[in-house]
Amino acid sequence: MNVQNFNRKDSEGVNLRGLIVPEAGHKFIVVDFAQIEARTLLWLAGDFAFLDTLREMDIYEATARQMLGYTDPRPLKAVNPALRSLAKPIRLGLQFNMKAKTLQFTALRDYGMQIAFEDCERYVEDFAEANPLTVALWERLTEAFAKRSGQPAYTLPLPSGRKIRYWEPEAVGWKLSASAVKTGPRYEYHAGTLAENYASGTAREILALAWLRCADAGYAPILSIHDELVFEVPAAKAQDAKAEIVSIMQTPPDWPLADRLPIEVEAFIADRYGK
Repeated sequence: MNVQNFNRKDSEGVNLRGLIVPEAGHKFIVVDFAQIEARTLLWLAGDFAFLDTLREMDIYEATARQMLGYTDPRPLKAVNPALRSLAKPIRLGLQFNMKAKTLQFTALRDYGMQIAFEDCERYVEDFAEANPLTVALWERLTEAFAKRSGQPAYTLPLPSGRKIRYWEPEAVGWKLSASAVKTGPRYEYHAGTLAENYASGTAREILALAWLRCADAGYAPILSIHDELVFEVPAAKAQDAKAEIVSIMQTPPDWPLADRLPIEVEAFIADRYGK
């Protein structure tokens, strides 16, 4: 059952997600990794200084302080929620080398936010200037891919040891293409999609490890939705279970320098599934 495809809002008066309920006498614990792909990208880029700021604030406030001129010592969410909302499409889009036109389109489509094209161009330039290590990662991935052009495969190892393979890679200038599976259809890639695959693959490994660790502790997830795990526990033990699950999921993997990756989760106890 692909819960990720369920509508987030009511459809024809029905909330499909809310129809998923625990067994009588039980509760759901819904645990979601916070900005996990953005955090893993920064970690893979070696931007430990920016990651350290995320131990004090969320990534959208850190972005607003980094490149949108926010200097108030108070939390951004309480002072200027509109600026925090603006920082969200900027961070989540530009971290994967999104261009101005695409930023403008996705901000409107996904967030209902109208941003002037000139402002989008400025944000693209400001992001690159403020995040040189991320830009350097894009360039390294692109160069490594291009060097394998014409070879059977370009193999990108993840910190866990798992590998992403791009079959029969070709590079013509900055235009990249490969097959995601051997002899499969070809897809176009660019620096941003390579970085996104790298970060998403690493985030997936963190989720998988958390799943196994929780199962070993007696909490087997009943649902997995993107970067979220859902557990069913006896109602009387829900608070203690929530605290233990959060602790497990926030524990870094046993990888070199993984202690420099601040992993945060958001968790709540529910009588039915929802967001």
